[in-house]
Amino acid sequence: MLRYGIIPPLCTCLGSHPTYDYFSTTSCLRLLNCAEDLGLLSLLENVSSTSPAALASASLPIFLVVVVAVVMISDDSDGLVALQVVVAGALGVGSVGLFIGSVVSVVLDGLQGAN
Repeated sequence: MLRYGIIPPLCTCLGSHPTYDYFSTTSCLRLLNCAEDLGLLSLLENVSSTSPAALASASLPIFLVVVVAVVMISDDSDGLVALQVVVAGALGVGSVGLFIGSVVSVVLDGLQGAN
């Protein structure tokens, strides 16, 4: 079994033991319970009910904002480079996540239609 003693718990519902077995059923149920407490499951349900075209359409302007942030934020100092990385990284991850979510949604709709 793989154990990760370095990774701290995301919330207190995972327990206080220093090592966690993330692949056991009990830990998975605790993680899902924690995600439900944080409202992540309802957010995932709302996003999954959105049309794939809307998700892909939302990802393109966000990606353009990433490019604009890289171009417009000057890299004269270390602080501005850090700001550029944080802004572009966060928006880039969001944009890619929306685009991959739209692709996954299309694939899942195709699989449901095949049944």
